[in-house]
Amino acid sequence: MRVKSLMVVVCLVGSALLSPRAIAQSGGRATPAAPPALQTVPAVPVPPAPPAASAPAAARTPEVTCKVDFLLTRFQGEKKLASLPYTILIATGGRSATLRSGSQVPIPSGKDGGISYQTVGVSISIQNVSAVGDGRFNLYLSFDDSSVAEQNSPGTGSLAPVIRSNAFSSNVLVREGQPLQFSVATDKVSGETLKAELTLTVLK
Repeated sequence: MRVKSLMVVVCLVGSALLSPRAIAQSGGRATPAAPPALQTVPAVPVPPAPPAASAPAAARTPEVTCKVDFLLTRFQGEKKLASLPYTILIATGGRSATLRSGSQVPIPSGKDGGISYQTVGVSISIQNVSAVGDGRFNLYLSFDDSSVAEQNSPGTGSLAPVIRSNAFSSNVLVREGQPLQFSVATDKVSGETLKAELTLTVLK
């Protein structure tokens, strides 16, 4: 009975607070309770992102020095007339090397007895030697061989010397240590044949 009495008292008090009279005394509107204040959480500082790692640079192929041996052999039919060796040293990596061996030949020019000179001999130029794998190398080769024909050779005259010339230029692919015959040329007048070969060796 006591518990029920307390509940009745609480209900009466609540009804009195919400009665029209109480609302009128408070100015005609009920004042709601203020909500509890929200607590502000301090911002946590965010560390800057680390810089992106740069891609590793491509490995550079080390340069090496190559020895290029040339052998020029002249034939008259099946008979060997002469065999001349030449050697050039060149480094890989876009380098170039040139070998020239010869002499100046006087050549009469005009009717007034003037004389000009022409270089005859061997000129060999090598450029851009690069390894392509499996022991092979690519290079650009320019080759020129010239000589003075003998006086009693076919096609010669008494007024001026006859200059014979063979020229070759191309990119070639050669395997280290293996001879490569890169040119065979036959003179149409004399019938002489020039065979040219090269052998590349990497110096350790």
